[in-house]
Amino acid sequence: MTLPWTLAQRTNGTYIENIGVIPDVKCDRTVEDLRSGYAGYRAALLAAIDFESN
Repeated sequence: MTLPWTLAQRTNGTYIENIGVIPDVKCDRTVEDLRSGYAGYRAALLAAIDFESN
């Protein structure tokens, strides 16, 4: 058994314990997402962080 002893914080300083994590990029799951391995969501994430320009 592993027990964590740290508190996770978001970049704005708020703690995520007992509230979970709210995604910054919204994703509504569809059958196509399941078939494609979430290719559309990955593309949206990469666009959100502007990965291609770095």
